[in-house]
Parts: sequence; C-alpha cells; structure tokens
Amino acid sequence: MKSYLISIKQLSERIKNGDISPVDLVEVCVDRIKKFNPTIDAFISINEKDALYKQALMAETEIKRGKYLGPLHGIPFSIKDIFCVKGIRCTVGSKILSKYIADADSTAVNRMKKAVGYSHWYK
Repeated sequence: MKSYLISIKQLSERIKNGDISPVDLVEVCVDRIKKFNPTIDAFISINEKDALYKQALMAETEIKRGKYLGPLHGIPFSIKDIFCVKGIRCTVGSKILSKYIADADSTAVNRMKKAVGYSHWYK
C-alpha cells in the first residue's frame, strides 16, 4: 500500500468500495507503530498482531458481503489509556495503576468497537 496522507472520510470510502483492504491498512499501521514507537513511545500496549489481522479480515469479509456498518467500519484505531479496555493495561498515566488490567470496556470503547465492526469479537 502506498504511504500518503488521506482523510478518514476518503479512507472510509475506499474501504467501502474495495479499493483499500482493512488488512492492508492494519499492516501499514502496525509497521508504522513498530518503526516510530521506540522513539516517540506513544503506545503502552498493542494488541497481538494476529488478533489485529483477524479483526481486519473479518471486517473486510463483511464489507465485501454487503454488510457495511458505516464510515468507521474496518478502520484501525487506538485508544488512549484513560479508557478501560477489557484485558488491556489501563495506567491513566499513573505509576500506581501501571499494572492495572481492566475487566470491562468503557462505554466510549464499546461504542468505538461497534462503529468499526469489532464489538462482536470481544464478548
């Protein structure tokens, strides 16, 4: 996939039309995180690569079958660690919470997962 800037709206339209694959998009995102995170330290926790690809493949399959959920369907996203994500560390930027693992998703995370089509994979 060619690396250039594109708006979420344009990206969404290209995913919906099949011009861009959610799987390819995840690959670009993972590669950029690997490249830049050691320097900028923006990510505390990253989902397992296999899980990310599985989610993207499921979104791509649904979209191809005509089950398009909306403009965020198939678009990878990150979550600031002030929001709880079940099974993921949620430090809220605090050393006191450095080992806290959330036992449930926050409302905002639930809504985002639903918008991108990932909510049914995290039950």
